[in-house]
Amino acid sequence: MHAFATSRLRGCWWIVPALAMCAVVARGQVGQTISPADADQKARATVSPPMVIEDDAAVLERERNLGLIDVVTYPPLRQDNVGLPQLQHWLVDPHADDTGPATRDLLEGWNAGGSSQVIPPDCGIAVSPTHVVVTTNAKLKFFDRTGAQTGSFSWSSFFGGVRPSNTFTSDPKVLYDPDSGRFFVMIVAIRGSDFKTWYLVAVSDDANPSGTWAKYALDSTLNGQNSTNNWSDYPGFGVDSQTVLITANMFSRTTGAYRYVKIRILNKQELINFAATLTWTDIWNVTDPDGGVAFTIQPAQHYGANPFTFLADTNPSSKVTVFGIQDPLGSATLFKKSRNVGNYNQPPAAEQPGGSPRLDTIDNRTYNAVWRNNSIYFAHTVGASSQAAIQWYEVDTTDFPNSATLVQNGSIADPAANHFFPTIAVNASGTVAIGFCRSSTSEFASIYYAAHMPADPAGQVGPLTLIHAGTVHYSGEGGSVVRWGDYSGTVVDPDDQTFWHFNEYPNPNNNGAGWRVWVQHFSVGAPPCPGDFNSDGVVDIGDLSILLGNFGGAGGPADGDMDGDGDVDLTDLASLLAVFGTPCP
Repeated sequence: MHAFATSRLRGCWWIVPALAMCAVVARGQVGQTISPADADQKARATVSPPMVIEDDAAVLERERNLGLIDVVTYPPLRQDNVGLPQLQHWLVDPHADDTGPATRDLLEGWNAGGSSQVIPPDCGIAVSPTHVVVTTNAKLKFFDRTGAQTGSFSWSSFFGGVRPSNTFTSDPKVLYDPDSGRFFVMIVAIRGSDFKTWYLVAVSDDANPSGTWAKYALDSTLNGQNSTNNWSDYPGFGVDSQTVLITANMFSRTTGAYRYVKIRILNKQELINFAATLTWTDIWNVTDPDGGVAFTIQPAQHYGANPFTFLADTNPSSKVTVFGIQDPLGSATLFKKSRNVGNYNQPPAAEQPGGSPRLDTIDNRTYNAVWRNNSIYFAHTVGASSQAAIQWYEVDTTDFPNSATLVQNGSIADPAANHFFPTIAVNASGTVAIGFCRSSTSEFASIYYAAHMPADPAGQVGPLTLIHAGTVHYSGEGGSVVRWGDYSGTVVDPDDQTFWHFNEYPNPNNNGAGWRVWVQHFSVGAPPCPGDFNSDGVVDIGDLSILLGNFGGAGGPADGDMDGDGDVDLTDLASLLAVFGTPCP
């Protein structure tokens, strides 16, 4: 028997200055006891959910009808004073999450300066060979790789064809899957009257988001096809060769008590085929290997063929756990292994110049996970003395489920500064990039990244690199501790050398009362050697064999895809032959 403690609802946002759209449970005992006999239950469902296939024109027409057309101007891509490409833009909307006539006046009543703004933003990013998609609680936006905006939609309009009535949305997630060449988007829809929730899920028809999408509304209160009295919060979103996974912390709709983590396994092929009927498997009451109730399990973004569908979480004090689902579209058997990593504490709220308020760093939950080269990588915020710090991990899954070996873990910490809300990305060579926020009594909340190169000592990162400096005190929704985060976004580019990070900073044009967001791409380490797929320092017969072995199929830079279009084809073969026999610099 084990009781879970110190959880916190995060599926909430605020309209400035102080209108809560759902209740926040304070830190403390909010859990229940789950016996091992109740753990890891599962059920399969075949459902024909509300579904629509539509293009941008239909969404724009819906926005016009609702009066949601975005009239804010967006500056083009530019250079900052350190020469790094920057993309800066507002993500605001006069009716950011308008739920219809019943609540429109209420939202407009808190409108400040002509636009209401949701807090926190919940930043997400995904990148294809040609486009960038960013998500916040306010908006879904499309850009080409030069920074030109190609689409901007409120969640109300984007999912308007399937979104249940009288709901607001929270906690968006976005992925680009190089295997299928598709974008996947999801957000939770919450009906405020009774806290019934749905997963709103969309998949694009190709690597250009400005096109046709299939959109679904999946009842997240169901376990399989059976009704429950629980609602979903703080979702995770992952993809592998067979599946799209959604995880969530489930809370009682009547008492607010934490119940359990649920994993929903969707068939990726059904989604990319725009199927009207979906089959899913739900696994709920998930426990850690010691019987403790799991919390905020994050599914991995997978690169390459994976023997299991992997996920990860961090428990409240000293362990990390790797989960693996065998035969996810069949028996969906859940395996798990924990590793001791030493004690870690809950992070404190982050300081900023000017004193109160502090910035909420939530707790030590996991924010995202990546599986690549037989390892799973993930990161979280912890307490380090009086400051918030970052810990990150690489766990080898080669012998899973017999073992899960901790390869390295590292920290980003400073006794005089806070580091929080990390997300992690990894390229094929094993270079790790971590994007995050930093603040202190002498530094306003700013955006940074750090990187670990394969040749670096285990667990060590290089110097912290400033992406964008905060310049004002952040006041948020008011109070002694204000919302920040709840997460950021870090991904690797399809070229496998560039990384992208998307995060928030205090709005300097509104005296720090709201947020702005920043997209940054950066390269780490030596320039790529085109055609050296096996990284042996020369483009030779070994690399040609790799390309020919993947010829005619989907692939990434390590598989022979030299032009980043997601396919290994004649263009890639011609490019390889042009540099054949060339040593790398």
